[in-house]
Amino acid sequence: MTTRYNNGDLKRGLEQALCVLGMQGREGTAASIRPIIFENLNRGGAKNRVCTYLETNPGKTAVDYVYHVADYYEELGSYLCQLQQEKGVHVWEPLFVQMQWWAYNYLCRKHFPAGQETFQLAQDYAANAGAILVHAYFPYDTGFDAWAFTIVLNHCKKGIDRLLRAGHIPDHKLVFLDDLPPHLARTADLGGDQLTQWRLTLAHLIDQLPTEEQETVLLYHFEGMTFLEIGQHLGISTTTAHRRYFSAIDFLRKNLVQNRI
Repeated sequence: MTTRYNNGDLKRGLEQALCVLGMQGREGTAASIRPIIFENLNRGGAKNRVCTYLETNPGKTAVDYVYHVADYYEELGSYLCQLQQEKGVHVWEPLFVQMQWWAYNYLCRKHFPAGQETFQLAQDYAANAGAILVHAYFPYDTGFDAWAFTIVLNHCKKGIDRLLRAGHIPDHKLVFLDDLPPHLARTADLGGDQLTQWRLTLAHLIDQLPTEEQETVLLYHFEGMTFLEIGQHLGISTTTAHRRYFSAIDFLRKNLVQNRI
């Protein structure tokens, strides 16, 4: 992306626009957004936020950018103050609910099964995003929802990447203990000796799992706990409970298939 203005011309244009804004009765706004405007100008080098705005909006000028930021500041300044400085509960609660649904819908689009476990994972990601958002710099040249959504999305992507690197695989490839290949899962079709052998092999494989993965599998399948409850029981996050479970299931699946009982 190339800029249409050199840095000196752009700074002068922004200063002039701020002066005009002040003379039009918006002195307070002009004073408040001045540091924001020049911070935006310094972010990203040649591809800073001001130049990006001008390049993606042909015909717009530095004056248009200043008024763009001023309008967002007057609309959102009080809200951001309550959110980031006062940390008002009445502001945070509805936003956090929205962030959870953004995360949940994104995970569902990425083939996570719809349901309570995925929503609990979404809550984790939304909470992580919220911790960042409360300290994040808002440039006032974009809509707040779009900005907050991007932060949530980035945390979802990072979370999914961690799960993948830890052994998690997409939903359409997941194989649970109660959803194994037909020749392994249909225990009702097995003869007595075969069923006994299948159970012994499964128990033997579970014994081979690391202790923390054994606990997760047993709590999920034999105690009926959700991943949130497992996390609370073991003192770990819901994300960690998911990771341990999926890692264990991947090991069991591969070894049961290999044994072909």
